[in-house]
Amino acid sequence: MSAIFELDKVLTLINNSDNEDETECDLLEVSPVIDLQSDLIVTDESEITLLHSVDILSEGVEDCKDLDPDYEIVTSELESEEEANNVMVEKNVTAQQTATSDHNNNEISEENPVESSIPASDEGRSRKRKRNKNNRKKSIRKRMRQSGKEYVSESGRKVTAKNVKTTKDCQGKCKFKCAQKLSPEQRQKTFQSFWNLSDSEKSHFYSKTINREQKKRSRVDGQNSRTFAYAYHLFNGNDKYRVCKEFYLTTLSISQRRVSYFFENKVDPNTNVPTGGDCRGKSTRDRIPPEQKQGVRDHINSFPRVESHYCRASSRKEYLAQNLSLSTMYRLYREKCQLESRTAVLIHTYRNIFNQEFNLTFHVPKKDRCDRCEEYNMKSKHDDVDEELRAEYLAHFQSKVATKQERDRDREDREKLVVCFDLENVLSCPQANISSFFYRRKLSVYNLTAHCSLDSQGYCAIWNETQAGRGANEITSALISILTKIVEKHHPEHITLWSDSCVAQNRNAGITFALKDFMANHNIKSIEQKFCEPGHSSIQEVDAIHSIIERQLKRSDVYSPLGIVRCMKLATERNPLDIIQLRQNHFKKYIEASRCLNFTQVPFTKVKAILSTNEEPFTIQFKTSFDEKMTMVCIGPRENKRRLSSPTRSPSDQWPQVKTSMSTFSMTDQKAKDIRAMLKFMNPVDKKFMTGLLPKMRPR
Repeated sequence: MSAIFELDKVLTLINNSDNEDETECDLLEVSPVIDLQSDLIVTDESEITLLHSVDILSEGVEDCKDLDPDYEIVTSELESEEEANNVMVEKNVTAQQTATSDHNNNEISEENPVESSIPASDEGRSRKRKRNKNNRKKSIRKRMRQSGKEYVSESGRKVTAKNVKTTKDCQGKCKFKCAQKLSPEQRQKTFQSFWNLSDSEKSHFYSKTINREQKKRSRVDGQNSRTFAYAYHLFNGNDKYRVCKEFYLTTLSISQRRVSYFFENKVDPNTNVPTGGDCRGKSTRDRIPPEQKQGVRDHINSFPRVESHYCRASSRKEYLAQNLSLSTMYRLYREKCQLESRTAVLIHTYRNIFNQEFNLTFHVPKKDRCDRCEEYNMKSKHDDVDEELRAEYLAHFQSKVATKQERDRDREDREKLVVCFDLENVLSCPQANISSFFYRRKLSVYNLTAHCSLDSQGYCAIWNETQAGRGANEITSALISILTKIVEKHHPEHITLWSDSCVAQNRNAGITFALKDFMANHNIKSIEQKFCEPGHSSIQEVDAIHSIIERQLKRSDVYSPLGIVRCMKLATERNPLDIIQLRQNHFKKYIEASRCLNFTQVPFTKVKAILSTNEEPFTIQFKTSFDEKMTMVCIGPRENKRRLSSPTRSPSDQWPQVKTSMSTFSMTDQKAKDIRAMLKFMNPVDKKFMTGLLPKMRPR
């Protein structure tokens, strides 16, 4: 708690500094109201106490060559057992469909649509495994007993399966001639039908086929203690035949005790009809009214949530704010019920609904598990691995090892300029421990982070959703802005880039074209793009920066993108992050320009490395494995001029011109309404900045 109070003191001093209005940054240049300066607040370090943070850019990460390719930077300090339970969901568990609200997360740009489908097995998943009583040993034993099959009793005794028994007396001496009325085939059919019934249904069968009456004769000596006589019947089609006791019991393979127990305990002696039934678990005395349960669902749905950054194509799990917890949500629910004079359910009911009907958790996933590895590991545990899956996993494993070796070689070369980059999970603001904030939609801020190997410097290019989305054009524009700063500082001739394998953002024609255009403008001889193996990160340096930023944001209250920048500045002491605030003119239409060239021969979904040189602008080299040699292809201008939404075609001897994006973005009316409601809690600077982002109010 002291660390949190210390950070609050830091932010208060920053916000209340004398040059407050003159030194705030012109972050994102989206406010026509505010004329902010280009630099952040410069506060005397003697006036404030900075929180202790680990300088991951200069310590530890330099030795990443010794790390396993599966190594991950933990983004949360604590991980509950509930999150661990979320990972394993049994295949046979059927969960209710989660009712989720729609939230705009700025999908990938239209230039690179990604058609993804959610697996059917994932759509009904909940936060935790549901209790499945049918798979318990006791339930299985009960079903086997009711169906007459072989089973092992609770004491460990093996009970043999039931079967129709033959009766010799019914062949000739039986006065009812039972064997003539029902053939062996009909007896077997009756046996099967009987043992397919449940215990309660067997009771109805007894009532239809057995009549109990007072005995008509008594022995003279009085030794017969019977009170009732039983008449047994069996059906053959629609005909009902009287049979002897032995024939009835052997046909059904039951004992006389079953019949006696039924008439003594489960039948009305006057009507010979089964009474009651099994009432276990059917008590309604303490049942919670449906409207109270619906109130809990509505309250949970009122909290904004975001989807997974990497796994959104294969998972429907969504994430609530990091400063929330189940106890906090229940406390807010109790307060809301008190204001509305409603009866609140107990916390265990709230928890059960949250865990069983919603697929939500409280912080972003620290690791995106590899689909192929998880599938192979799961099937190998059950010996269900076929040759095709084994071959795919072997190729995937070999590619993972080759990628790690290639990454290690780049780390060992201290003279080579290696830049790894990745897009951070969406940052939302405002974020504060204020009750009403939990229910409000937030402004989405995007951050592309890069790490330079020569000086372990971290770079952050940030923008918000009112400027642009997070598609290929935006990611490429942010990367070019970062590379421009790096080149101005180090003046390299060769650059190596490492990124993940997301085709829509990092591995496409637009970013390759942009890098060739960047080389021509900065006299760089070559740029080589290298990509991680899907499911296994090789850019731990960037993951570490994201971890530090998210940890800093978790400790502080952030009311606007200005607050996010302040936290980034405070994240590392000895080697502060270099923050680039993107303006509207930074975003270029690289995708449209790349359509003038012929990239059809490049298999972007499979490539592991792409080499571009300045000497040959219309050729590139690529390889689909780090163990093979480069393949050169020509990307000369296309011959087909009939292309929709493409820029004016340049002559074949000229490089396509890149246009500045003039697209306009705006937040939804619902989000603008929520942000407008939170303005009263902000300090004057953040309030003024956020007001400039809001669309103008329409006259009523």
